[in-house]
Amino acid sequence: MRIAYHFTVPRPPRPELDGAVQEALWLSRRFGGSIHYHYPGRRHLRLLPRALCGVRNIRETGRLDLAADLHHLFVARPVWLPILWRWRRPLVVTVLAPPHEPPGPRSLRWPPGLRRIVVPTAAAEERLRSLGVEGARWVPPAVDPDRVGRRTAPPPAAPLRLLAGSAPWNHRQMLTKGYASLLGILATDPRWALTILWRGTSSAGFRAAVERLGLNERVEILEKTVDVREVVARCHAAVVLEAKPGLVKGFPQSLLEALAAGRPVIASSSLAIAGLCRERGCGVVVQEVARRSLREGLQRLHDRYDELRRAALRIDPGELSLERFLTDYGDVYSELLEHR
Repeated sequence: MRIAYHFTVPRPPRPELDGAVQEALWLSRRFGGSIHYHYPGRRHLRLLPRALCGVRNIRETGRLDLAADLHHLFVARPVWLPILWRWRRPLVVTVLAPPHEPPGPRSLRWPPGLRRIVVPTAAAEERLRSLGVEGARWVPPAVDPDRVGRRTAPPPAAPLRLLAGSAPWNHRQMLTKGYASLLGILATDPRWALTILWRGTSSAGFRAAVERLGLNERVEILEKTVDVREVVARCHAAVVLEAKPGLVKGFPQSLLEALAAGRPVIASSSLAIAGLCRERGCGVVVQEVARRSLREGLQRLHDRYDELRRAALRIDPGELSLERFLTDYGDVYSELLEHR
């Protein structure tokens, strides 16, 4: 099976550490294929139209269509891309952050022919079907079992250490991913510590902020390859925040791995995983990345930690099965190829 996997973001410095790219790597190891990045630049520019993705290397995208059996595109949310109209092979689109509001008609203007639109929640599948998208398909999220250790007791309770797996890519994301608020709280509240998994971009600015606030003793920045199982085991909870929907994958891998290891999480309300937190009581949901809202959320985590941890331990790791995830996608691929 020849599958071309496509991304509309700049190539990450270390792709294997990016949550969305991890999914493509899982699939390519099972089904074969190659991964391609179509963003027209080496770093993300806020005002650059997403529709330009693939235009710069349009000849290459045409050659990919000839060489592939099908295409698999990963996007944060439904988006209209001109390059899709050059492809004649079957198309699978994975929407990583299901929209909270109905997408506009232009964003759902897909090329004619066979396609499937995969979303991470049953509610998102139902929403798209209600808009006439018959090819919508729900595939639940998964974790790599090799990255999840056995469930161990958390370390001593002072301070409570948070694991952050979605590092800021630039200075703006210090604000939009809540790190400015988080560091501000740590600077005034010694009950908290932070371990952050860096993703390959320069950490100089972040380190300078940590030093300026006098947090060197309680903020740990891990830039090299680490044993995620060991890191999760010495943290009390995991945190991922976003100021607007679509900034982060709906089910961040770091939060899923924490839950699989029996650790509660704290997440923004716009993330799809917030629904799981509310339903199972395994985490705290915050409405904003502003310091006041985050401080209230951390206080709830502190006061109810034992209760939240017991709820996380009740989650069956089988619900996050990688084998099930691969089987579901294998069914999607087979349906398209057989129908063609």
